[in-house]
Amino acid sequence: MRQIFSSILSVLLLSLLVALMASGCGSKKPKSKTSGDVDAGVGDAGQADEEEVDEPGTEPEPEPVAEPVAEPEPEPEPEPEPVATKGPAVFPRAPANNQPNRQPKQYLLSVKKAQIVPGKPSGECWDDCSGEAQMAIGTAVSKIGALPPTSQSGFDYAAKALNLGVSLVGGTDAFPDVFVHIRCGHGQGHKTNVAKNKMVATWRYENKKFNLDERDECVISVWDKDDDGDEELGRVTVPLVQRANAGGGKAVLYTADEGFGFVYSLEIGLKAPDTSGGGGGTSGGGGSSAGTPSVPKGNYSIEIVKAKIKKTKKDGSTWDVDPKTNKGGGLLASLAGKAGGKEADVFVEAWKNGYKSQAPFMTTAIKKENYYPVWNETGGMSLSDTDHINFMVWDKDLTANDLIGECKTKLMGKQNTGEVWLKAGKGCGGQVEYLLVKITKN
Repeated sequence: MRQIFSSILSVLLLSLLVALMASGCGSKKPKSKTSGDVDAGVGDAGQADEEEVDEPGTEPEPEPVAEPVAEPEPEPEPEPEPVATKGPAVFPRAPANNQPNRQPKQYLLSVKKAQIVPGKPSGECWDDCSGEAQMAIGTAVSKIGALPPTSQSGFDYAAKALNLGVSLVGGTDAFPDVFVHIRCGHGQGHKTNVAKNKMVATWRYENKKFNLDERDECVISVWDKDDDGDEELGRVTVPLVQRANAGGGKAVLYTADEGFGFVYSLEIGLKAPDTSGGGGGTSGGGGSSAGTPSVPKGNYSIEIVKAKIKKTKKDGSTWDVDPKTNKGGGLLASLAGKAGGKEADVFVEAWKNGYKSQAPFMTTAIKKENYYPVWNETGGMSLSDTDHINFMVWDKDLTANDLIGECKTKLMGKQNTGEVWLKAGKGCGGQVEYLLVKITKN
């Protein structure tokens, strides 16, 4: 009986416990706790802190997240404009010239004349220039391109007319500042002075001794001298002695033949030194060398009195641009009337023992626009009986001077003193009708 009572009591207690649990929870569903609730424990009322949760089966909507605003990429910095760099001229290396059985001889080399295309193929000037000058130069470049490929006189005419026109618009500084460099091997080289603002550049008194075999080649380069660096106008490599021998002591190199860049032509003289006692020789002005008897000297006074020249050049053209007929002007003849007439501007140089032997010992004043110039100018020189005098008669030009003609005395030991008439065919060549000089032995 007692055991039955204990069993009934256990069932009642279990039922009561279930009822209590049901009444404590009610109809509420248990809420989930967060990790924050677990950490918090029991609140003020003895109940755990709870957070509301969504109905089962629904996911919480995520809070909108602002799209990250992409910062604009910085624009790349513009690359600097390319700057043309120039520097001092770097001259080409000399040919080796190491032929077997090389037999060099001594020569006097002189750069005489360079004709340069006045502008670049693009029409630009070699140096800064005005629009008017650039237009004139651009026209000249096309005109020169139509010239015969080996016409130095034609180029000189075009250059004269162009220089005349460009000078009137203030553009002569647009032409190149020309110098020439030559290397022939074995340490032999020569660089000319700079001929400023020239499309026809000439050099005088610049003789250089070279020891050359006729098979030796020389590299020749022509340059425009600039403040911001030198610019090469053209370059060739030639057997210079062979060329000079074929030209009677003068080599004329044309771009049409050589591929010489912007150089229309270059003229170089090459000859054996004069050892007869004249200027440029090795015995020194009539003195004696070993084994040669001394030659008596005498001091002379030479007066250049007057001359008569022909009214045209050998080809029939006028000495300068003719403002009436435009003959000789070609490119810019319309401007010729502002610069004078067609006559020559005449002066004379007196040389001892040959033109360009060393330097003239006398140069007269320029007689402008004259076919009958008169000077009456006197100079002095020490001459021996084996010396002679060359008189070079020139037409002064804006670009390159024109050689009118050359007159030559006899050897001084055979030359009469007093008035000496040097006439065409009898002492004078070229376009000189006559030259009157007075020679006095002091």
